[in-house]
Amino acid sequence: MLRNMVALEQNSPQSHVMAYCLFMSQLASTKEDVELLVAKGIIVHLLHSADDVAANLAGLCDGVVLDAYDRDLCYLRAEHAALEEVCRDGWKKSKAWLRHTKCNNYLMGLAVLAGAGLFFCTVEQSVFAALSYFQEKK
Repeated sequence: MLRNMVALEQNSPQSHVMAYCLFMSQLASTKEDVELLVAKGIIVHLLHSADDVAANLAGLCDGVVLDAYDRDLCYLRAEHAALEEVCRDGWKKSKAWLRHTKCNNYLMGLAVLAGAGLFFCTVEQSVFAALSYFQEKK
């Protein structure tokens, strides 16, 4: 149904359905994205699996030409730009990777914090040992 609405709206000056479909195709293009959106209640689907939903959403705007940065054509321009900014930010990507791979439960998070604390204490001890060594030589 969405593909038919996109095809119908392809020649209209206001392209709200195309903008929405383009946004959703970029937002939920993997199985994990779809599972998260289903868990949050944003997407409700009747397909067999999250892989099918991701494949259908990823291919939703194939062949569609829409300038996502044109203020008149795309009402989701601000959300699209904010989403791209988040995806390009290396610090946020690193935090998300750490949260999803190393800190997926409380004990692993505690172990990562303890390891980081021990690392910084070791570096501090090495710096003070080097400083005391050089002060004794004088």
